[in-house]
Amino acid sequence: MAPHGAASPEPDDAGVVQLLLRNIDSRTAVVRARREDTVGEVLDRLGAGAAELRAVHGGRELPLGATVGELGLPRDATLHLSYRLSSSAPRAGAAWGLASEIAAAAAGAHPYAPPDASSFHKLVVRFLASASSAAAAHPRAIADHMDAFRRSGVIDVLAQLYHNSYADEERRSAAERAIRCFLYPDADDATTTPVKPWTAPVLVELCRCIGIYSPAGDDELYIALRATLATVLSDPKWTPEHWHVVPRRWLAEQLTWLAGDAANAIVQEIAGVYGSWSVPAAAIRGNLAEFKTFSSVLRQQVLELDVDTRLHPWRVGLSQMLVSLLMAINDSMARFEMTLTSPESTLPKWTATSLETVWIVLAELDEWPDLHGEMRAMLAAHRSAVSALVLSAGRDEFSESIRWITRHRDVLEFEARRHLAMAMLPELVSGSYALLPFEMLIDRARLLPDTFGYIAHATVQELRADLSVAFRHEQATGPGMLREWMCLVFQALFNPRLVLFSACPHDRRRFFINPGEFAF
Repeated sequence: MAPHGAASPEPDDAGVVQLLLRNIDSRTAVVRARREDTVGEVLDRLGAGAAELRAVHGGRELPLGATVGELGLPRDATLHLSYRLSSSAPRAGAAWGLASEIAAAAAGAHPYAPPDASSFHKLVVRFLASASSAAAAHPRAIADHMDAFRRSGVIDVLAQLYHNSYADEERRSAAERAIRCFLYPDADDATTTPVKPWTAPVLVELCRCIGIYSPAGDDELYIALRATLATVLSDPKWTPEHWHVVPRRWLAEQLTWLAGDAANAIVQEIAGVYGSWSVPAAAIRGNLAEFKTFSSVLRQQVLELDVDTRLHPWRVGLSQMLVSLLMAINDSMARFEMTLTSPESTLPKWTATSLETVWIVLAELDEWPDLHGEMRAMLAAHRSAVSALVLSAGRDEFSESIRWITRHRDVLEFEARRHLAMAMLPELVSGSYALLPFEMLIDRARLLPDTFGYIAHATVQELRADLSVAFRHEQATGPGMLREWMCLVFQALFNPRLVLFSACPHDRRRFFINPGEFAF
């Protein structure tokens, strides 16, 4: 994976040009673009949103929908950028002011000068309180505040100060506390409007800026920010509308990087490269939850973007990440099958940690259509390991995700298919919460009519309860009578004299419901 802030390299051929994007503050970004890329797509890579930027070259403003080739931009062309007046500027004026004040407090003083240790923290707390209060006047005020904070440059300033090894410890600690305010942005007052669902764009930018200085992804603050972002995105109250004006392509690039970090940790755990020490179960579950969340959001981004997303570097990186996970699962199953002494021996069960990891990863990979062929081939090549995986799974795993294994159930061995079928049946509730049993009084002479009369008028909830069967003029009850009733019903259903079913004339093993009228 490429670092957060770096553009992935593209093929150096005749169809690629290098553009210099110069901001109003003279900072310059180098972007390589294809001649079929539009100006808007090029500007989207900056993460500010193409609709918010103006690009000028040779004294003329470039249309966002025009391609680099149509405009005839030469190699090493310099585009001068400036911001358009945002429609939210009147609502977010105070937010821009506060964000600028925070940036000035962080960057204004000399690195060796001891600042007020609480100044950054107080200003950020004040900013978040302002966002919550402004929501009472306008519902989009919080989104405008987060957009102002993300685009003002204050995140870069705080991240640089946090990683500045030459700054005094008190100043670095102040920057860290200011950043950590976004881990718990909401006040304890229940009357205020929640801010946390709207912090996702800021958290993505914070992860990017902090992660630039931590290529290994082991910085504690970065790990905390990534976990908080996953929590926000997995909240049922969160919707894609909370992204507000964040460019979708830039967002997909950053989420691919974040998902890649979580995937790398999962691959290491599957491969068992941690040596003699064990990984805490909480850390493993955290990586799995983050990967599942980022992968789910990424699928939505892929659907929203253009059909040629496969050509972009971030899409290639996403495919490589998914394949690496599939290969890790393949290696894990191959190692598991090596523990089998002989084909006749009982299949050993997967450990709880390995079961949870492999099950969740396979369920998530199954959601990506690009991998269906490779995943099918891998499962078919490891029938014994997959069957043992299903036999090791309980109702928790099946309830979490059963779609992927039912799609590939034909690769399972008989006992695994039987276990899967039993697990798909609803579990009876016992104790004080158990439903009243569904009672049926059956006349043996009217077996099918009486049975049909009860079942046809029963609700779904009643049929999910326990069954109690008794035969008319008989005193016997209990499981034995239920078993006898089941046998009699199935014998009657396939009784050739009742003609409930018609045999297929071409294949006597197949039956169809008799379309004609019949009498019980």
